[in-house]
Amino acid sequence: ILISGGLGALAGIMGMNAAKDMSASQIITLAILLLPAYLLVVAAHEAGHAFAGVWVKFDFRMYVVGPFMWVRETSGWKFKLNRNVNMLGGWCSACPEIQKIWPVDSPNLCWVDQWPAWSLRPLPLAPGN
Repeated sequence: ILISGGLGALAGIMGMNAAKDMSASQIITLAILLLPAYLLVVAAHEAGHAFAGVWVKFDFRMYVVGPFMWVRETSGWKFKLNRNVNMLGGWCSACPEIQKIWPVDSPNLCWVDQWPAWSLRPLPLAPGN
């Protein structure tokens, strides 16, 4: 983590030094182009989760990239605007096949594994504790 943080800080310093020689219009253009580039990276990342879930025969329920959300409901896939700040970056929901046994029309059914406290479960296995 420290190495990654140091590399990020170094890249930020180098970017700030490069920006000193740029005009305001160039900086604004880069800032505007950063959002679509970010959304493309998040889309590719979440697609990896979706493909992995489908590969292990999980039930693919929801795909979120920034403000765009696709949710599978009983009537089919629905597009919605994402207004949930917690999922603003990206989200992919794929659940085990139990949903075919217990049909509940909710993409939230398998989010138990995404709760922050649940994510701390491997903490005792971390080195140095």
